[in-house]
Amino acid sequence: MPHHGGRKKKNKGGKGKPRKKTDDRGEANVGSGDSSPAVRVEEEAEVEAEAEVGTAVEPQRSGTLASPTDVVEAAQHGQRQQQASQSQQTPSPRSCAAAVVNKREDETVGYNFLQFLRSFTVEHREGPFYAGELKSMVYQNSKTFCVYYGHFQGQYANLGTKISNSYARVVGFLRSAIGRFITEYELDDQWREISNDPPKIHIDALPPAGSIVSLQYFLGQAHNKLVETARIYDPNGSLVADSTKLGRRVFLGFLIYIINQHKDGRSWCGEFSIDDLLVRNESTFGITKAASSHASCKAMAKDLKQLAKILEKHFRTAQGQVPGYFIKLFSELKESAGELGQYNSEKTRKFHKYLSSHLALRSAMSRRHLFMDLFRAYQLLGKTAKKDLISLLGSMFPEDKWLHKVDKHQMFIKVSEYGIVEGDADKASNSQDQKKKRSYSGDLLDLLVFICHITEHGADHTKDDNMEQKLKSLVEIDLIIAKYLSAAVVDLIKALVKSDLLKDTFSDPWNAFSNSS
Repeated sequence: MPHHGGRKKKNKGGKGKPRKKTDDRGEANVGSGDSSPAVRVEEEAEVEAEAEVGTAVEPQRSGTLASPTDVVEAAQHGQRQQQASQSQQTPSPRSCAAAVVNKREDETVGYNFLQFLRSFTVEHREGPFYAGELKSMVYQNSKTFCVYYGHFQGQYANLGTKISNSYARVVGFLRSAIGRFITEYELDDQWREISNDPPKIHIDALPPAGSIVSLQYFLGQAHNKLVETARIYDPNGSLVADSTKLGRRVFLGFLIYIINQHKDGRSWCGEFSIDDLLVRNESTFGITKAASSHASCKAMAKDLKQLAKILEKHFRTAQGQVPGYFIKLFSELKESAGELGQYNSEKTRKFHKYLSSHLALRSAMSRRHLFMDLFRAYQLLGKTAKKDLISLLGSMFPEDKWLHKVDKHQMFIKVSEYGIVEGDADKASNSQDQKKKRSYSGDLLDLLVFICHITEHGADHTKDDNMEQKLKSLVEIDLIIAKYLSAAVVDLIKALVKSDLLKDTFSDPWNAFSNSS
């Protein structure tokens, strides 16, 4: 059987049985049409019947006659009904303008649907309506033109979304497009062998209306908040930004989608916008535009930078505050070229691993557990192993300036004054004489120790003169750390990822953290 582009001849034999499937939204019956060569479906005009204004406006009470007052009230009620009916029948200029806009958009949907149909071959095939690609039902013994929603992808993903969200309104334009499709490829004779009526249409796996929306629309809903304002105990300013669970899910969803495309060697080279980002059922995220470029180092870096630019403006409070760890995340995404290699290289794999479990994309309690678990794993190391670890991390990240931030909060100051008490970890127990006390240094492992001491003992140093606790929750400690030390903490985690220590020494804490939310 010929494909698009050639003249088609009648094919009376070999017609496969249609798949019987119904869908209230995916199938629409069309009224009988004429037998003209072109199968066209005209729009049906809806005619509203005018409401009658009856004389029996109010039922009479049994055994009584209507009083003059009743008659007057009935007449007035009838006049009010007539005025209301007239006002309803006269559309406002605003509603007329909206109707014109909707009609133009619906016509565009019909036109784009025709382009979608043209992208597939027309051939006869036994068996299912479609097998890996769209097949025309013209050569099937069926009155239903069937397409699969999953084929609305790449450049047609937005079309699929619009059809899903307005199917009842645009179905007439879709049927018109099918009629043009049949006529355009000279398949009218073949169609008449099946039916003299216009075709029905069935879109298999059509999502419910509203289940797929653009990110722009999704963020426009007042209840979809990506960040929120939190209050902490801090003399320097008690309001900070914190990400919501939804915000972290949205960011991670789009980030993982891009990373998966990069793993397959595909990229957008940064050529996508917020209009190309879709949200499905508030849990699945994707980009409608096809990733048609090769995932070179430069192209992947452009994708990550573009994602950061799109989302950055939505991850700030009305006062312009950004959640602590997100500041570092945005910076890393915008300057990722040096972190990437070939799309299938070990260097790129490690950076993807680091990004997908970034501290910004986990909750405050998940970070708290990670710090404590890493510290416990560190304590299990012997003296030699600790020295080797300090040397390794020091070679990757020279002494950090995190110590300069200690005087920013009284809780930090109090904990730092206690210093670090050390003993011989190679022995089962240590006497008081064997333990030594020293001040914190600027290396990253001392930062880990400092954070754990803050987490464990910080609340002891946030009481007023009357011994009243100023901290309202455990989350506050994490938010204080994020406000002042987020950059250094991120460097610590990145160093652990790059050094492969998360595979061995710290594998259990990291796996638990990666699987958290």
